[in-house]
Amino acid sequence: MEHANRKYRYAIKLLHELYIYLNESFFESALSSEPVITIQFDPTDNILGWFKPKEVWVEGDGSHGSTEMNITAQYLNRPIEV
Repeated sequence: MEHANRKYRYAIKLLHELYIYLNESFFESALSSEPVITIQFDPTDNILGWFKPKEVWVEGDGSHGSTEMNITAQYLNRPIEV
């Protein structure tokens, strides 16, 4: 179980680093500073993940929200091709 937790934490860390890169490179740092990063199973098995630059996760008072970045669970073990 610890190995799975380590892999999960590592995936979240990489996705957060990717988010920072995308925010700086393509959005001129205009996106929220802390995204909601999700890892979900795709029952259709045809989606790798998604990124929603709009603030879809809004605080209860509506004052601000966070963007969302997701990778589907079944693709976590795929090799990263450079």
